[in-house]
Formats: sequence, structure tokens, C-alpha cells
Amino acid sequence: MLLDVGCGTGKATRDLAAFFDAANGCDESIDMINVAREVGGMAASEPIRYHVAAAEKLDSLNAVSPGSVDLITAAMAAQWFDESAISYPLYSTFQ
Repeated sequence: MLLDVGCGTGKATRDLAAFFDAANGCDESIDMINVAREVGGMAASEPIRYHVAAAEKLDSLNAVSPGSVDLITAAMAAQWFDESAISYPLYSTFQ
């Protein structure tokens, strides 16, 4: 599974999704997620799923369970994250 954190409108999510059976993008901005959902996109096996969630709150996403993620991207968003709050939610999702 691909997880794009801070996905914005989903450009990087869509660019990488075809290489994964499932892809999820999350962003804390409902406006960005609405655009991403409108544009859509497909992973290899299913549509990309977009979620309104801050990177620091990834452990609250039902779609992303511990050990389920193959690749995490933060294409243009990492500079906005609270580094002290993001470590566990990100690292716990890796396979």
C-alpha cells in the first residue's frame, strides 16, 4: 500500500498509485481532499482513497493499519509536520 501524507490535491498520489494494489492520500485540508476526490485516480487494484487527516493523526485512520504500508511519501508537505508528534504514527504503519 502507498500512503501519501499531506497529499494536497493528490498529484503525487496519482503518479505513484499504479505501482501499488492500494493507495491512500491524506491531508488536513478538506478543500484539498475535495479536489483530490474530484480528480480521483486508480491504484493497481482499486480507486485511490483520500482522507481528511493530519499527518500527526494517522493512527486514527481506519484505512491504514499497523504494518500495512509499503511506501510513505510526503512529496511537498514534510516541512509542515510536527516532527515530535509524527514519528510513531508513521513508523507503525510500515510492513
